[in-house]
Amino acid sequence: MNFKVKKWNSWQVVECLNGDMELIVGVSAGPRILSLAYRDSKNLLYEDNTGFSVGEWKLYGGHRFTVAPECDASYLPDNGPCRYSIDNGALTVSNLRPDKLLLSMNISAHAGGVYINHQLENKNDKPWSGSLWAITCVPRTALVEGYFDGTIHYLPGTQTGDWVMDKWKAVPANHNFRGKISCNTTKPVLTAAQLNGNLQIDGEEHISGDSKMEIFACNNFIELETVSPEYRVKPGETKQHRQCWMVTGN
Repeated sequence: MNFKVKKWNSWQVVECLNGDMELIVGVSAGPRILSLAYRDSKNLLYEDNTGFSVGEWKLYGGHRFTVAPECDASYLPDNGPCRYSIDNGALTVSNLRPDKLLLSMNISAHAGGVYINHQLENKNDKPWSGSLWAITCVPRTALVEGYFDGTIHYLPGTQTGDWVMDKWKAVPANHNFRGKISCNTTKPVLTAAQLNGNLQIDGEEHISGDSKMEIFACNNFIELETVSPEYRVKPGETKQHRQCWMVTGN
């Protein structure tokens, strides 16, 4: 993988190139993956131009890393500059949150794409309990599919008629709506097909079935989400949640 520090729009970023795959990773805030492209094509990730925010937290779009279950701590602002390093063919981008959780993304190459290893280190003097939550925003026009081996749960306010279920596959309908589904699974797999390329996200396998695949849809974008099992993290301890990203052309 080749790396280059540069400017991207108003961001300071690190460009990561691996074959036909280009990632733009924000370091002036985040950590965030702002852009994913196949062979210099259009960004496959959603870019937010609406200024949507929850308090000081900003959507930005792209790929982000936070904590679950969803609560105020899921939306602590990550607008400050990150520390980053490039070692042994991998990029690590880190930011210490106000709650003293150090969140990092470690990005490295594999033959078909990249590994994204989400790491949480507890810098507190007491244990922390929760899950690692990786969220990827794609444009609403993407054809999204989620593959599961458990029971689908429709979150409050979600209409079952807005989702197409085909055996072990869940697909959000192609009309505008707002809703979210969740499923405990042994191995989350999510795909997003677009004219300029196809993204597949494979989550970690957990035989216990304690990881989750989730899909959130609204008028502007769709979120592809994987959630780790719930951990109790001791002071100074680190937990991780890895995804494998692969991109292909049409």
